[in-house]
Amino acid sequence: ERTILCAGAGGYAATKIYETPGIYLPPEDQTAENVLARCQDPDEMVCAAALKAASAFQRQRGLEPLLLWHGAVRTLILCTAREDIPSALASALLSQLAASQEHLPDILAEVMLLVGEESRRNSDDSRCLEHGLLFLLKLYKGRDGVTHLVSLEDAETLVYSAKHHRAGGVRTQSFHALHHLARDPEARALCLGAQLHVVVLDLATSDPVWDVRSAANEALAALQKSDD
Repeated sequence: ERTILCAGAGGYAATKIYETPGIYLPPEDQTAENVLARCQDPDEMVCAAALKAASAFQRQRGLEPLLLWHGAVRTLILCTAREDIPSALASALLSQLAASQEHLPDILAEVMLLVGEESRRNSDDSRCLEHGLLFLLKLYKGRDGVTHLVSLEDAETLVYSAKHHRAGGVRTQSFHALHHLARDPEARALCLGAQLHVVVLDLATSDPVWDVRSAANEALAALQKSDD
């Protein structure tokens, strides 16, 4: 690995040059396209994308360039699931995004798109989905009246995730988000339309994970309190 230190006007950055793990291609597959595809490091590309977003954000001192960059929110959430410096950078940028009122509908839409796709994928690696749900809950908690932006499809996505995902952490975070929605009169009707009451009555006692049962009971209590 080689490192180039870049410095100027009090700013510093490191350019790193390194060799990726070697691969073998049979003669019939030795094309430029295959070599390029096999030698790319997906994790490194995610970090580079997040740093690109951060650079645009810092240069413009505003949210618009970051939001116009396709997939920025998704990429930043992916980075928060990592265990290195880009994770802290991504978390800081997401906090800046969460403070934006003007672009909240766009941010919520992209987060829900990520949650929906990852829920249906139902992968063993659920870190990205769990971090996406945590950020979604942060948006729900940090805004008054945010529930008027929630659709029936959003509620159905969260109910599906709470009921079907194999990871207990995902089911727990999904119920936490639904609990927050169930407390709001506007969103409660959407939760009922998505059959939340049926799911929580089932999983509040039968789910093998205690955290899931606890979160389901919290959602159930919110629904029952709304009935009073």
